[in-house]
Amino acid sequence: MVIFSIIGTVIHLTSGIPSRSPNGYEILKATAMWDWYENNEYGQIEVNMNRGIIPQIGVKNVKPNFALWGDSHAMSYIPAMDILSKKYGLSGCVTTLSATPPIIDIDASLNIAKFNSDVITFIKSHPQIKTVFIAAYWSYYIKSEDDLRLLTLGLTKTVDTLQQMKRKVILIEDFPSLSFEPIRYLWLTSIYKKLIINPDDNRTMYYKHNKNINKVLFELSQKKKILLLSPEHKMFDKAGHVIIFDNNKLLYRNSDHISTEGSRFLTPVFDDVFKNMVNEK
Repeated sequence: MVIFSIIGTVIHLTSGIPSRSPNGYEILKATAMWDWYENNEYGQIEVNMNRGIIPQIGVKNVKPNFALWGDSHAMSYIPAMDILSKKYGLSGCVTTLSATPPIIDIDASLNIAKFNSDVITFIKSHPQIKTVFIAAYWSYYIKSEDDLRLLTLGLTKTVDTLQQMKRKVILIEDFPSLSFEPIRYLWLTSIYKKLIINPDDNRTMYYKHNKNINKVLFELSQKKKILLLSPEHKMFDKAGHVIIFDNNKLLYRNSDHISTEGSRFLTPVFDDVFKNMVNEK
Protein backbone atom coordinates (compact mmCIF):
# COMPACT_ATOMS: atom_id res chain seq x y z
CA MET A 1 0.00 0.00 0.00
CA VAL A 2 2.86 2.36 0.82
CA ILE A 3 4.56 1.63 -2.52
CA PHE A 4 1.36 2.21 -4.50
CA SER A 5 0.66 5.37 -2.52
CA ILE A 6 4.11 6.70 -3.42
CA ILE A 7 3.60 5.81 -7.09
CA GLY A 8 0.17 7.49 -7.11
CA THR A 9 1.58 10.62 -5.46
CA VAL A 10 4.38 10.85 -8.02
CA ILE A 11 1.89 10.52 -10.90
CA HIS A 12 -0.35 13.18 -9.36
CA LEU A 13 2.47 15.64 -8.66
CA THR A 14 3.85 15.26 -12.18
CA SER A 15 0.41 15.74 -13.79
CA GLY A 16 0.26 12.18 -15.04
CA ILE A 17 3.95 11.91 -16.04
CA PRO A 18 3.57 13.77 -19.35
CA SER A 19 6.86 12.36 -20.64
CA ARG A 20 4.98 9.10 -21.28
CA SER A 21 3.38 10.80 -24.29
CA PRO A 22 4.83 14.24 -25.06
CA ASN A 23 2.73 14.72 -28.21
CA GLY A 24 -0.52 13.86 -26.47
CA TYR A 25 0.36 16.03 -23.50
CA GLU A 26 1.11 19.06 -25.67
CA ILE A 27 -2.26 18.73 -27.43
CA LEU A 28 -4.13 18.43 -24.16
CA LYS A 29 -2.23 21.36 -22.68
CA ALA A 30 -3.22 23.50 -25.67
CA THR A 31 -6.86 22.50 -25.40
CA ALA A 32 -9.32 24.18 -23.05
CA MET A 33 -11.73 21.41 -22.06
CA TRP A 34 -14.42 23.52 -20.35
CA ASP A 35 -12.18 26.08 -18.70
CA TRP A 36 -15.10 28.48 -18.06
CA TYR A 37 -17.36 25.97 -16.29
CA GLU A 38 -15.93 25.24 -12.84
CA ASN A 39 -14.65 28.71 -11.99
CA ASN A 40 -17.70 30.92 -12.42
CA GLU A 41 -21.44 31.19 -12.39
CA TYR A 42 -22.08 28.90 -15.37
CA GLY A 43 -21.50 25.87 -13.18
CA GLN A 44 -24.16 27.07 -10.73
CA ILE A 45 -27.00 27.87 -13.11
CA GLU A 46 -29.55 25.61 -11.37
CA VAL A 47 -28.79 27.17 -7.98
CA ASN A 48 -28.71 30.71 -9.31
CA MET A 49 -31.95 30.21 -11.24
CA ASN A 50 -33.77 29.60 -7.96
CA ARG A 51 -32.29 32.85 -6.63
CA GLY A 52 -33.32 34.81 -9.68
CA ILE A 53 -29.69 35.20 -10.79
CA ILE A 54 -29.00 34.34 -14.43
CA PRO A 55 -25.43 34.18 -15.83
CA GLN A 56 -24.59 36.55 -18.67
CA ILE A 57 -22.21 36.22 -21.59
CA GLY A 58 -20.79 38.93 -23.78
CA VAL A 59 -20.61 42.59 -22.76
CA LYS A 60 -21.49 42.78 -19.07
CA ASN A 61 -22.69 46.40 -18.94
CA VAL A 62 -25.22 45.90 -21.76
CA LYS A 63 -28.76 44.67 -21.18
CA PRO A 64 -29.11 41.11 -22.54
CA ASN A 65 -31.00 40.88 -25.80
CA PHE A 66 -30.83 37.10 -26.28
CA ALA A 67 -31.04 33.89 -24.28
CA LEU A 68 -29.44 30.47 -24.74
CA TRP A 69 -31.83 27.74 -23.57
CA GLY A 70 -31.24 24.00 -23.34
CA ASP A 71 -29.14 21.29 -21.72
CA SER A 72 -25.37 20.71 -21.54
CA HIS A 73 -25.11 20.62 -25.34
CA ALA A 74 -26.60 24.11 -25.42
CA MET A 75 -24.13 25.03 -22.67
CA SER A 76 -21.32 23.89 -24.98
CA TYR A 77 -22.01 26.91 -27.21
CA ILE A 78 -21.24 29.44 -24.45
CA PRO A 79 -17.64 30.17 -25.61
CA ALA A 80 -18.71 30.72 -29.24
CA MET A 81 -21.58 33.00 -28.29
CA ASP A 82 -19.44 34.85 -25.78
CA ILE A 83 -16.87 35.62 -28.48
CA LEU A 84 -19.52 36.88 -30.91
CA SER A 85 -21.36 38.88 -28.25
CA LYS A 86 -18.18 40.76 -27.42
CA LYS A 87 -17.39 41.19 -31.10
CA TYR A 88 -20.76 42.85 -31.80
CA GLY A 89 -21.31 44.57 -28.46
CA LEU A 90 -24.13 42.26 -27.34
CA SER A 91 -25.08 40.45 -24.16
CA GLY A 92 -27.02 37.26 -23.53
CA CYS A 93 -28.44 35.17 -20.70
CA VAL A 94 -27.62 31.51 -20.15
CA THR A 95 -30.57 29.35 -19.07
CA THR A 96 -29.15 25.84 -19.38
CA LEU A 97 -29.29 22.75 -17.19
CA SER A 98 -27.69 19.37 -17.91
CA ALA A 99 -30.05 16.56 -19.02
CA THR A 100 -32.93 19.05 -19.26
CA PRO A 101 -34.51 19.39 -22.72
CA PRO A 102 -36.10 22.80 -23.45
CA ILE A 103 -39.66 21.51 -23.60
CA ILE A 104 -42.77 22.61 -21.73
CA ASP A 105 -46.25 21.29 -20.95
CA ILE A 106 -45.60 17.57 -21.44
CA ASP A 107 -45.11 14.71 -19.00
CA ALA A 108 -41.63 15.20 -17.60
CA SER A 109 -39.82 15.10 -14.28
CA LEU A 110 -40.66 17.80 -11.75
CA ASN A 111 -37.12 19.12 -12.06
CA ILE A 112 -37.40 19.55 -15.84
CA ALA A 113 -40.88 21.06 -15.63
CA LYS A 114 -39.92 23.56 -12.93
CA PHE A 115 -36.68 24.66 -14.59
CA ASN A 116 -38.30 25.23 -17.97
CA SER A 117 -41.25 27.00 -16.39
CA ASP A 118 -38.75 29.29 -14.63
CA VAL A 119 -37.03 29.98 -17.95
CA ILE A 120 -40.31 31.01 -19.59
CA THR A 121 -41.11 33.26 -16.63
CA PHE A 122 -37.66 34.85 -16.80
CA ILE A 123 -37.84 35.54 -20.55
CA LYS A 124 -41.37 36.91 -20.23
CA SER A 125 -40.27 39.32 -17.50
CA HIS A 126 -37.35 40.60 -19.61
CA PRO A 127 -38.83 42.10 -22.79
CA GLN A 128 -35.40 43.27 -23.95
CA ILE A 129 -34.60 39.61 -24.70
CA LYS A 130 -35.66 39.47 -28.34
CA THR A 131 -33.99 36.24 -29.50
CA VAL A 132 -33.94 32.77 -27.95
CA PHE A 133 -31.51 30.06 -29.09
CA ILE A 134 -32.78 26.54 -28.39
CA ALA A 135 -30.35 23.62 -28.41
CA ALA A 136 -30.08 20.18 -26.85
CA TYR A 137 -28.63 16.69 -27.05
CA TRP A 138 -31.81 15.82 -28.93
CA SER A 139 -31.18 12.15 -29.67
CA TYR A 140 -30.41 11.46 -26.00
CA TYR A 141 -34.09 11.87 -25.12
CA ILE A 142 -35.42 9.61 -27.87
CA LYS A 143 -35.47 5.90 -27.05
CA SER A 144 -38.82 5.11 -28.69
CA GLU A 145 -41.46 6.48 -31.06
CA ASP A 146 -43.40 7.68 -28.06
CA ASP A 147 -40.37 9.65 -26.83
CA LEU A 148 -40.10 11.30 -30.25
CA ARG A 149 -43.79 12.19 -30.20
CA LEU A 150 -43.60 13.72 -26.72
CA LEU A 151 -40.42 15.64 -27.52
CA THR A 152 -42.04 17.01 -30.67
CA LEU A 153 -45.14 18.11 -28.76
CA GLY A 154 -43.09 19.72 -26.00
CA LEU A 155 -40.73 21.53 -28.36
CA THR A 156 -43.64 22.78 -30.47
CA LYS A 157 -45.27 24.14 -27.34
CA THR A 158 -42.00 25.86 -26.39
CA VAL A 159 -41.74 27.54 -29.80
CA ASP A 160 -45.43 28.53 -29.78
CA THR A 161 -45.11 30.06 -26.32
CA LEU A 162 -42.04 32.09 -27.27
CA GLN A 163 -43.61 33.30 -30.49
CA GLN A 164 -46.74 34.36 -28.62
CA MET A 165 -44.38 36.43 -26.47
CA LYS A 166 -43.06 38.03 -29.70
CA ARG A 167 -39.64 36.42 -29.36
CA LYS A 168 -37.52 35.33 -32.30
CA VAL A 169 -36.71 31.61 -31.98
CA ILE A 170 -33.62 29.94 -33.43
CA LEU A 171 -33.39 26.15 -33.35
CA ILE A 172 -29.99 24.43 -33.37
CA GLU A 173 -29.38 20.91 -34.60
CA ASP A 174 -26.96 18.86 -32.53
CA PHE A 175 -23.24 18.45 -33.16
CA PRO A 176 -21.95 14.87 -33.66
CA SER A 177 -21.31 12.69 -30.63
CA LEU A 178 -18.47 10.17 -30.78
CA SER A 179 -18.41 6.39 -30.43
CA PHE A 180 -15.16 6.62 -28.42
CA GLU A 181 -13.57 8.67 -25.66
CA PRO A 182 -11.40 11.29 -27.45
CA ILE A 183 -8.89 11.82 -24.62
CA ARG A 184 -8.21 8.10 -24.26
CA TYR A 185 -7.93 7.82 -28.05
CA LEU A 186 -5.51 10.76 -28.10
CA TRP A 187 -3.18 9.13 -25.58
CA LEU A 188 -3.31 5.70 -27.17
CA THR A 189 -2.59 7.01 -30.66
CA SER A 190 0.27 9.17 -29.37
CA ILE A 191 1.88 6.09 -27.80
CA TYR A 192 0.86 3.26 -30.13
CA LYS A 193 0.40 5.02 -33.44
CA LYS A 194 0.71 1.89 -35.57
CA LEU A 195 -1.68 -0.18 -33.47
CA ILE A 196 -4.69 2.12 -33.28
CA ILE A 197 -7.27 2.19 -36.07
CA ASN A 198 -8.95 5.53 -36.67
CA PRO A 199 -12.59 5.48 -35.52
CA ASP A 200 -15.01 5.63 -38.42
CA ASP A 201 -17.37 8.25 -36.98
CA ASN A 202 -18.74 9.92 -40.08
CA ARG A 203 -21.49 12.00 -41.65
CA THR A 204 -23.53 8.94 -42.64
CA MET A 205 -23.56 7.61 -39.07
CA TYR A 206 -24.57 11.01 -37.72
CA TYR A 207 -27.49 11.52 -40.05
CA LYS A 208 -28.71 7.95 -39.58
CA HIS A 209 -28.68 8.41 -35.79
CA ASN A 210 -30.32 11.86 -35.92
CA LYS A 211 -32.61 11.29 -38.90
CA ASN A 212 -35.92 11.43 -37.00
CA ILE A 213 -35.18 14.37 -34.72
CA ASN A 214 -33.55 16.41 -37.49
CA LYS A 215 -36.69 15.86 -39.55
CA VAL A 216 -38.77 17.18 -36.65
CA LEU A 217 -36.52 20.24 -36.28
CA PHE A 218 -36.61 20.96 -40.01
CA GLU A 219 -40.39 20.61 -40.29
CA LEU A 220 -40.93 22.72 -37.18
CA SER A 221 -38.64 25.45 -38.53
CA GLN A 222 -40.55 25.45 -41.82
CA LYS A 223 -43.99 25.44 -40.22
CA LYS A 224 -43.18 28.17 -37.69
CA LYS A 225 -40.96 30.12 -40.11
CA ILE A 226 -37.95 30.16 -37.81
CA LEU A 227 -34.23 29.81 -38.45
CA LEU A 228 -32.63 26.37 -38.10
CA LEU A 229 -28.84 26.29 -37.62
CA SER A 230 -26.82 23.17 -38.47
CA PRO A 231 -23.42 23.31 -36.71
CA GLU A 232 -22.77 19.65 -37.54
CA HIS A 233 -22.00 20.62 -41.15
CA LYS A 234 -18.75 22.20 -39.99
CA MET A 235 -17.75 19.13 -37.95
CA PHE A 236 -17.04 16.86 -40.92
CA ASP A 237 -13.96 16.88 -43.14
CA LYS A 238 -14.01 16.48 -46.93
CA ALA A 239 -14.02 12.69 -46.56
CA GLY A 240 -17.05 12.90 -44.29
CA HIS A 241 -15.30 11.98 -41.04
CA VAL A 242 -15.87 13.83 -37.76
CA ILE A 243 -13.19 16.44 -37.14
CA ILE A 244 -11.61 15.74 -33.76
CA PHE A 245 -8.56 18.02 -33.94
CA ASP A 246 -8.04 21.49 -35.39
CA ASN A 247 -4.71 23.33 -35.28
CA ASN A 248 -3.42 20.64 -32.93
CA LYS A 249 -6.29 21.29 -30.48
CA LEU A 250 -8.82 18.73 -29.32
CA LEU A 251 -12.38 19.74 -30.22
CA TYR A 252 -14.08 17.31 -27.81
CA ARG A 253 -13.90 17.08 -24.03
CA ASN A 254 -15.58 13.65 -24.00
CA SER A 255 -17.60 11.51 -26.39
CA ASP A 256 -20.75 13.58 -25.96
CA HIS A 257 -19.53 17.18 -25.59
CA ILE A 258 -17.37 19.54 -27.57
CA SER A 259 -14.58 21.32 -25.70
CA THR A 260 -14.10 25.07 -25.39
CA GLU A 261 -11.92 24.82 -28.50
CA GLY A 262 -14.71 22.90 -30.23
CA SER A 263 -17.12 25.69 -29.41
CA ARG A 264 -14.73 28.30 -30.75
CA PHE A 265 -14.37 26.18 -33.88
CA LEU A 266 -18.13 26.54 -34.45
CA THR A 267 -18.16 30.33 -34.04
CA PRO A 268 -18.68 30.98 -37.81
CA VAL A 269 -21.98 29.04 -37.65
CA PHE A 270 -23.49 31.79 -35.49
CA ASP A 271 -21.74 34.85 -36.94
CA ASP A 272 -24.48 36.03 -39.32
CA VAL A 273 -27.14 35.66 -36.62
CA PHE A 274 -25.21 37.83 -34.17
CA LYS A 275 -24.44 40.37 -36.86
CA ASN A 276 -28.17 40.66 -37.58
CA MET A 277 -29.01 40.97 -33.89
CA VAL A 278 -27.09 44.24 -33.77
CA ASN A 279 -29.67 45.75 -36.13
CA GLU A 280 -32.54 44.32 -34.08
CA LYS A 281 -31.51 45.90 -30.77
